[in-house]
Amino acid sequence: MSHFSGQIFKFFVFVLILLLSNCFDYEETLTINHDFSGTLEIAYVVPTRRNSDESLIKFLPTQKDEILGRLNKGFFSRNISLKDYTYQKIVIPETDPSLFREKAKVYYKVEFQDLSQIEDAMLGKVQ
Repeated sequence: MSHFSGQIFKFFVFVLILLLSNCFDYEETLTINHDFSGTLEIAYVVPTRRNSDESLIKFLPTQKDEILGRLNKGFFSRNISLKDYTYQKIVIPETDPSLFREKAKVYYKVEFQDLSQIEDAMLGKVQ
């Protein structure tokens, strides 16, 4: 690799890290009771399409019906319920150097009867 292509590669990696570092914030709180029932609280801020409430990150929906659709999949879905949902649109001023000007702050709380029932509601692979 030449010196010039090495510099281009380093610059590309730096720009990629910069773009992804401000993409979304995510927080998940899992509360498990002694009988393995409990709650899952999920809160995140994601970029949205311009003049729309649709999330640019497909696996982090902003609309209540999308969240319910994710929760209502599978055999145990009747034992999972959405107890709380809030949505707030955030518009960042043009003077801010952020890449995404429109974002959504989403919070929801899921109640479940058995810990194994929330696997589809959580992000990533649950073991």
